[in-house]
Amino acid sequence: MLQRKQNDSANSTRRRFPRWAGLVALLVAVMLLAIGAAALRRQQVQAVHHERVQRVARTSLKKRSHAKKARSAAHPNKKPSLMRKPIDWHQPSETVAYPNLDHVQHLSMEVRLDRQRVYIRGNDKLLYTMYASTGIDGRTPEGHFSIGQRGLHFFNSSPAVRLGANYWTSIYQNRILFHTVPFDAQGHYDIKEASDLGIRAGSHGCVQLSIPDAKWIYDKIPEGTPVTIDHH
Repeated sequence: MLQRKQNDSANSTRRRFPRWAGLVALLVAVMLLAIGAAALRRQQVQAVHHERVQRVARTSLKKRSHAKKARSAAHPNKKPSLMRKPIDWHQPSETVAYPNLDHVQHLSMEVRLDRQRVYIRGNDKLLYTMYASTGIDGRTPEGHFSIGQRGLHFFNSSPAVRLGANYWTSIYQNRILFHTVPFDAQGHYDIKEASDLGIRAGSHGCVQLSIPDAKWIYDKIPEGTPVTIDHH
């Protein structure tokens, strides 16, 4: 009788837990292990990718830093660009104050025909840069000159010109001048020629400047200051 009860109990257990249940449990365990392994692999791949991205970023930053140092070494006296954008002939060319020339040595000026710029230098460095518009068709002569006379305004009544300007400062024999953008017989500034500043040659030979730039040269640059006009 006891043996029969034990057999019945075993049969009942087998009925409650069929053989395939163990296989299912094993399969689930294997799947869970596979999912865990895949997740771990993804984490490892992401970590490697992140490290690679960081390495590339560090390398790029080092290259930019080295390039910046190389540029600084190649141009130790080059002033960072502070040029006003967009160009405004009513305003100074730079967004900072004009330099104080009281203790400047070796003051000089350079007019670059190819760049339509005027560079003020002193103490062996660049002090200020101005937008300019020089003579069309090579009418602004190249060479070495010096600052001469100056005046508040002039007007050329020649039929071919009929233009004037304010704050003129002579570069060459009162024929080539620094001065403001020109005005007509009614005293109105020529907007078309003013739009040439810093972009293209547009004058009859003089070096046209914004109104404040021309006034600063008129007020501050001493007579005899050397002026170089070149194309390179």
